[in-house]
Amino acid sequence: MGGTTLRIENSSRAHARSLHKLFLSDYKTEVVQGHGAWQVEVQLGELGAILLKLFDKFGSWLDASF
Repeated sequence: MGGTTLRIENSSRAHARSLHKLFLSDYKTEVVQGHGAWQVEVQLGELGAILLKLFDKFGSWLDASF
């Protein structure tokens, strides 16, 4: 079963660890460093792919509306 991984970029390792431990503890997360930035990697599963597409479409609509 495949899934979707979301990476949330943070301004520092401390911020990434805080997000990882305090706010995303209900999810499977990992603090990683990629492309010179600290990120929190969140495993979203199958539903995650659908939600990402939905929010991408919604974001595009907002951009076009304003």
